[in-house]
Amino acid sequence: MLKTEFYTGTFILLSVIISLISADAVFEEKKNDTSVKTVDNDTFVFYVNYTGSDKPCIIARFSAAFQITYLAQNGSSTTHSSVVNMTKPDKYSGSCMEQNNTLKITFRDQWILEMTYSNHKSEYALTRAKLTYKIDSDLFPNATNLGLNDAENTELSEFNVIVGKSYKCYSLSKIDLNQNVTIDFRNYQAQALIKADTKTEGFDTAVECVADIVGSNKLVPIIIGIVLIVLVALVLVAYVIGRRRYRPTYQQV
Repeated sequence: MLKTEFYTGTFILLSVIISLISADAVFEEKKNDTSVKTVDNDTFVFYVNYTGSDKPCIIARFSAAFQITYLAQNGSSTTHSSVVNMTKPDKYSGSCMEQNNTLKITFRDQWILEMTYSNHKSEYALTRAKLTYKIDSDLFPNATNLGLNDAENTELSEFNVIVGKSYKCYSLSKIDLNQNVTIDFRNYQAQALIKADTKTEGFDTAVECVADIVGSNKLVPIIIGIVLIVLVALVLVAYVIGRRRYRPTYQQV
């Protein structure tokens, strides 16, 4: 009798937990459906082709904003910060080398973003980024040093992925160029080091960043699996303890 009640209670508990997790998964799915990530007016797509060919070595899509710290004069010399979005590019270009691919984007008035993807064995990554930007009174109120400036980081290893795959991260990705300039990437997906003989009409299989995975309902099946394993282990332990506790005794005749 006790064993029957125990198994019945365990089954009910297991059913309730699975139902709650499944309901949470459905809620997550519906919630994500109402906020589908789309390419907006600030997200741009770039194709860098091999010379004399329509085959790309780089396909990239992203939006970018630049957090820039500068000196300002407002009664006294202080440090201010401005966030400048990348507007629709005036033009862009690039190069397709065997070990390195580059993308060079010109926008606003003399602003230039340069990105270099480098190959290392079977993987590639963004290894260099440089921003040429113009300090003016419109974007940088009360700035003291007007004119062109450069910020560059040549020791990056960002968006690392296997050759033949793309890297996708719709969540915010921050890259520091120096102590004064940070790039904020969003809606990012890129594939570089694409071979000239590759038949491609777009991005290959994407490797997603951790932030995108955590922010979705893709962890729900994993959580359900872990919960089931724990419950099965608890049931087995309780069964063993129950058998020892309620083992019948026999009287000698």
